[in-house]
Amino acid sequence: MTQVSLLVARMFGSKFLSSVKQKLIYAGVSKNPETWFGSAIIVTFLFSVIGAGGTYLLSPTDKEVNAVAVFFFIFVSTVVVNFIDVFFKITGRARKVEKILPDFLLLIESNLRAGMTPYNSFISAARPEFSPLYEEVRKLSNVVGAKISLDEALSSLSSKFDSQILRKTINLFSKGANAGGHLATLLFANAEEIRKIQELRQELISTTGSYTVFLGFIVIIVMPFLLSIAVHFLAVFTSIQSNVGVDLSKADTGTIVLFSGNLSIKPDEMKTIAFIALGITAFFASILIGVIRVGKPLYGLKYFPIILIPALIAFTFGQELVSLTVPIS
Repeated sequence: MTQVSLLVARMFGSKFLSSVKQKLIYAGVSKNPETWFGSAIIVTFLFSVIGAGGTYLLSPTDKEVNAVAVFFFIFVSTVVVNFIDVFFKITGRARKVEKILPDFLLLIESNLRAGMTPYNSFISAARPEFSPLYEEVRKLSNVVGAKISLDEALSSLSSKFDSQILRKTINLFSKGANAGGHLATLLFANAEEIRKIQELRQELISTTGSYTVFLGFIVIIVMPFLLSIAVHFLAVFTSIQSNVGVDLSKADTGTIVLFSGNLSIKPDEMKTIAFIALGITAFFASILIGVIRVGKPLYGLKYFPIILIPALIAFTFGQELVSLTVPIS
């Protein structure tokens, strides 16, 4: 199975596999990147084939078309889900590291003031509560001095997380250790600067929190209720029009024709459009929330079901409420 996975993965080219490898390192995946990627492609393909086969056997008509559509739908959906899962792992690890980084730097600073060397201060500052930084530092501590230099170890550590703040901090620590001087003071100032950045981020999130709540209120409450009114209006209009049953060609001159217009959309079609509109609006709202909270649009996808499901429930409840208020004759 491993050889097959490697063969499948290498079909995508070395440049693509290099990018996948870096993403998996950021995500903290310990497996061989080629094996992981090849296995994921094989499993995705098998699930797609099974789904397509079941659709072919169960479809009464257009078996081939439905089977191909289901195959591509399952394949693409699974690939997207795996990509989003890796993205969330990458972002989650980076946020954890950035959160504990000031405390980590302050421990290094206190170790330096206690007389430790930069390397010993760096290793001793790694605590289990600083996971996942703790695991990566411990891995590096086993090879520093034996196979690679301290600079190379620090560079390797910065490549394990997709965090610009961590990379700049590691670069500063490496240059300070090589140049000597007041390294402890430098690390203390850097830790305080990172804390100020984090405080500014929290302040920004708090400031924009009211906009996020307002956006959620519009998407979850107001929009579903208005769409339910629109759907019910079409149903009432259609019902009254069918009851009136006026034929314009036979109507007398003095006849007042009510509800004689032809509707280009049916209530069921309007209901489908309402579901689509709610889905699209919930998607873009979640993207906007991701930008506001983290600065990454894809991170907002985790809020998509949280917004969409209540919106659909509110739409269904709104339809029932409007039906009770204005029953269809």
